[in-house]
Amino acid sequence: MSKNNLVVSNAVASNVEVIDTVNALANLQIASVERFSALTIDAVRGTFADNAKTVEAFAAAKSPKAVLGVVVSAIEPALTRNIGFARAGYAIGSEFATSVSAILGTKFETANKELTAAIDKFAANTPVGGDVVAKAVKQAVSAGNAAFDDASRKARKVVDLAEANINKAADATVDAVSKATKQVA
Repeated sequence: MSKNNLVVSNAVASNVEVIDTVNALANLQIASVERFSALTIDAVRGTFADNAKTVEAFAAAKSPKAVLGVVVSAIEPALTRNIGFARAGYAIGSEFATSVSAILGTKFETANKELTAAIDKFAANTPVGGDVVAKAVKQAVSAGNAAFDDASRKARKVVDLAEANINKAADATVDAVSKATKQVA
C-alpha cells in the first residue's frame, strides 16, 4: 500500500469513527429526551387527576374547616409528586451524563495513546535533543491527565454528597408536611 493510500484510509477510518461517535451521542440524547418527555406527560396526567379530585372535594366541602382540610390534603400529594419528578429528571440527566462520559472517555484514552505514539515517533525521527522534548511533552500530557482525573473524582464526590443532602432534605420536607397536614386535618 502506498503512503498516500495509507493516509487516505486512515482519514476515512477516522471520519467513520467520528460519525459513529456522533451517532451514538445523538441516540443517547434522543433516548433521554424520550424518557424525560414520558416523565413529564405522566406528571401532568397525575397532576390533572389530583386537581380533579381536589376540585370535587372543594365542591363537596360545606364548611370553612372542610375547605381547609381539602387544601391541606392536597399539599402532600403535590409535594411528593414534584419531588418525585425532580428526582426522576435528575436520574435521567445523570444517566445521560454517565453514558456520554463513558463514550467520550474511551475516545479520550484512544487519543492519548495516539498522541503518545506520535510523540515517540517524533522523538525517534528528530536529531539529538528530540527525545528531551518528547519526554517533556509526555510529562505535560501525563500531568494534565492526572489533574483532569483528580478533578473528575473530586467533582463526582461533590455531586454525590450534594445529591445525598438534597434527598435527605426532600425526605425531611415531605415528612414535615405530612405531619403538619395530619395535625391540621
